Amino acid sequence: SSGINAEYGGDIASLLSLVYVIKGDNETMKNKIEELSKKRDYLRAVNDGLKVALSSKDPSDIPTNDKFKLTPPPEVSTEPVKLRLTTDDVLKVEKVVNKIIMSTDQP
Repeated sequence: SSGINAEYGGDIASLLSLVYVIKGDNETMKNKIEELSKKRDYLRAVNDGLKVALSSKDPSDIPTNDKFKLTPPPEVSTEPVKLRLTTDDVLKVEKVVNKIIMSTDQP
Protein backbone atom coordinates (compact mmCIF):
# COMPACT_ATOMS: atom_id res chain seq x y z
CA SER A 1 0.00 0.00 0.00
CA SER A 2 3.00 2.30 0.32
CA GLY A 3 3.06 2.27 -3.49
CA ILE A 4 -0.42 3.75 -3.59
CA ASN A 5 0.54 6.42 -1.03
CA ALA A 6 3.60 7.42 -3.04
CA GLU A 7 1.68 7.45 -6.30
CA TYR A 8 -1.40 9.22 -4.95
CA GLY A 9 0.09 11.31 -2.14
CA GLY A 10 -0.95 14.60 -3.74
CA ASP A 11 -4.38 13.25 -4.63
CA ILE A 12 -4.92 11.95 -1.13
CA ALA A 13 -3.85 15.30 0.33
CA SER A 14 -6.34 17.11 -1.90
CA LEU A 15 -9.05 14.60 -0.95
CA LEU A 16 -8.33 15.21 2.73
CA SER A 17 -8.59 18.97 2.27
CA LEU A 18 -11.96 18.41 0.58
CA VAL A 19 -13.07 16.33 3.57
CA TYR A 20 -12.56 19.43 5.76
CA VAL A 21 -14.53 21.56 3.30
CA ILE A 22 -17.35 18.99 3.34
CA LYS A 23 -17.31 18.86 7.16
CA GLY A 24 -17.58 22.65 7.30
CA ASP A 25 -20.44 22.65 4.79
CA ASN A 26 -22.14 19.90 6.76
CA GLU A 27 -21.96 22.01 9.94
CA THR A 28 -23.42 25.00 8.05
CA MET A 29 -26.30 22.86 6.78
CA LYS A 30 -26.95 21.39 10.24
CA ASN A 31 -27.23 24.91 11.68
CA LYS A 32 -29.62 25.95 8.89
CA ILE A 33 -31.77 22.84 9.43
CA GLU A 34 -31.92 23.61 13.16
CA GLU A 35 -32.97 27.21 12.40
CA LEU A 36 -35.70 26.01 10.03
CA SER A 37 -36.88 23.33 12.49
CA LYS A 38 -37.43 25.96 15.19
CA LYS A 39 -39.47 28.04 12.75
CA ARG A 40 -41.47 24.93 11.68
CA ASP A 41 -42.24 24.05 15.32
CA TYR A 42 -43.36 27.61 15.98
CA LEU A 43 -45.65 27.61 12.93
CA ARG A 44 -47.11 24.24 13.99
CA ALA A 45 -47.94 25.70 17.40
CA VAL A 46 -49.61 28.70 15.75
CA ASN A 47 -51.52 26.35 13.44
CA ASP A 48 -52.70 24.22 16.37
CA GLY A 49 -53.88 27.36 18.13
CA LEU A 50 -55.82 28.47 15.07
CA LYS A 51 -57.44 25.03 14.71
CA VAL A 52 -58.62 25.16 18.33
CA ALA A 53 -59.90 28.72 17.89
CA LEU A 54 -61.78 27.84 14.70
CA SER A 55 -63.42 24.77 16.22
CA SER A 56 -64.49 26.43 19.49
CA LYS A 57 -68.19 27.11 19.86
CA ASP A 58 -67.90 29.58 22.70
CA PRO A 59 -65.64 32.68 22.51
CA SER A 60 -64.38 31.92 26.03
CA ASP A 61 -62.94 28.63 24.67
CA ILE A 62 -60.72 30.51 22.26
CA PRO A 63 -57.17 30.07 23.52
CA THR A 64 -55.25 33.19 24.39
CA ASN A 65 -51.64 33.78 23.46
CA ASP A 66 -50.43 33.05 27.00
CA LYS A 67 -52.26 29.70 26.99
CA PHE A 68 -50.22 28.63 23.98
CA LYS A 69 -47.05 30.19 25.37
CA LEU A 70 -46.10 31.55 21.96
CA THR A 71 -42.76 33.24 22.04
CA PRO A 72 -41.82 35.70 19.31
CA PRO A 73 -41.30 33.82 16.04
CA PRO A 74 -37.78 32.51 15.59
CA GLU A 75 -35.76 34.42 13.03
CA VAL A 76 -34.82 32.63 9.84
CA SER A 77 -32.10 34.23 7.78
CA THR A 78 -33.11 34.85 4.18
CA GLU A 79 -29.43 34.95 3.18
CA PRO A 80 -28.56 32.07 0.87
CA VAL A 81 -26.56 29.36 2.60
CA LYS A 82 -22.95 29.67 1.48
CA LEU A 83 -21.31 26.32 0.92
CA ARG A 84 -17.66 25.97 -0.02
CA LEU A 85 -17.82 22.69 -1.97
CA THR A 86 -17.94 23.28 -5.72
CA THR A 87 -18.89 21.11 -8.66
CA ASP A 88 -15.21 21.10 -9.64
CA ASP A 89 -14.35 19.64 -6.22
CA VAL A 90 -16.84 16.83 -6.75
CA LEU A 91 -15.40 16.07 -10.20
CA LYS A 92 -11.89 16.11 -8.75
CA VAL A 93 -12.88 13.55 -6.11
CA GLU A 94 -14.54 11.38 -8.73
CA LYS A 95 -11.40 11.48 -10.92
CA VAL A 96 -9.07 10.57 -8.04
CA VAL A 97 -11.32 7.79 -6.78
CA ASN A 98 -11.64 6.34 -10.29
CA LYS A 99 -7.86 6.50 -10.73
CA ILE A 100 -7.33 4.61 -7.46
CA ILE A 101 -10.00 2.02 -8.36
CA MET A 102 -8.44 1.47 -11.80
CA SER A 103 -4.98 0.99 -10.29
CA THR A 104 -6.20 -1.52 -7.70
CA ASP A 105 -7.97 -3.52 -10.43
CA GLN A 106 -4.62 -4.17 -12.11
CA PRO A 107 -3.12 -7.59 -11.24
